[in-house]
Amino acid sequence: MSIASSWLPEFEAALADEYDHKPRIAALATLDGGSPRVRNVVCRRVDADGTVWVASDARSGKNAQLRGCPEAEVAFWLPRRRDQWRLAGTASILPAERALDLWRSMSESARALFDWPPPGAPRDPDPDADAFPTTPRPGPPPANFEAIGLSPLVVEHLDLNPHPHRRRRWEAAEGWVERTLNP
Repeated sequence: MSIASSWLPEFEAALADEYDHKPRIAALATLDGGSPRVRNVVCRRVDADGTVWVASDARSGKNAQLRGCPEAEVAFWLPRRRDQWRLAGTASILPAERALDLWRSMSESARALFDWPPPGAPRDPDPDADAFPTTPRPGPPPANFEAIGLSPLVVEHLDLNPHPHRRRRWEAAEGWVERTLNP
């Protein structure tokens, strides 16, 4: 069974229904030397093969963590729908020159973040007024702009609406065959 005929159309419809034109927020989990780290990210795009794309700063902890261990998971909690989607798989990191379409799709204020000081670094108590610009500098994306693509190998959906709740899992190794699980 192909991805297109299994979980992906349902996942895309759920995201469209929940978020409409709002940012699609997900939690991205990585490993840092064996310790879990999680943070919220904006899902910028979902490809036809189910790859979830996130814009990220090359100087951030998540990029370093994914370079050390590319296994990751992204979770979408859709509160209005009472729905959770988890996609676990392998992340790849694309440099700016290979992610221009993602860069161009971002708002000016989001692109301006890549001209800020390094994320997670100690903050200057009296920063220069130009240290945190609100508009991006003109030209191509800065070298610290990267795109993270998570290619799912396992997908789980938990629907909290019915009683009992409905939980399903798809695994790539099994041709995306759906399994029903206890919630």
